[in-house]
Amino acid sequence: MKSKSFGCTLAISTGLAVLASGAALAQQGQEITGVPHIPRGEVAFEDCLGMAIATVAGDVRAVEFKSEEGVPRYEFHIVSSANGTEWNVDCNASTGFVEHIERHIDPSGDEFASQATIDQSQADATALALAPGQIVHREWIMNQEGHAIYVLDVQTDTGIEIKVEVRADNGDIHGFNPEYWEIGEIGD
Repeated sequence: MKSKSFGCTLAISTGLAVLASGAALAQQGQEITGVPHIPRGEVAFEDCLGMAIATVAGDVRAVEFKSEEGVPRYEFHIVSSANGTEWNVDCNASTGFVEHIERHIDPSGDEFASQATIDQSQADATALALAPGQIVHREWIMNQEGHAIYVLDVQTDTGIEIKVEVRADNGDIHGFNPEYWEIGEIGD
């Protein structure tokens, strides 16, 4: 188990070094082709990581950097050391505050099924109608408001990855946001 954590930590550290190199080139005025504009956070990654771990103590398995309504955010995927539950903890990269906490749930379990009025194929169709491409990852979460959500990462035909969140109870779009990078392994 420790070697997995170390491997993930090493992968995250290596990935951040690569990203920092790209950011340095961009700041020097060198163009990086094929990469969309990535917003900068004003808060250090390490500060957001500390806030996320203070919120859910456990093993950080992955980190995503995304934008929600123009606000840069780190989404930490943490497996709780208390009970093994996987959580998504979103830290605002401009303020350093944790703003969203979502718990992964089993899509075939009663908790999800009790709310779902649309099935996976309907959620997939909704996501692909908004972001044509290929679904590359799926998650099923319970957000802090108590809504069951289908989370679909779509690699669009234009090469951008979009995270589409579809409410299971009514099929409404809960989120539609670009994801700029992801490091680590996200469980299903």
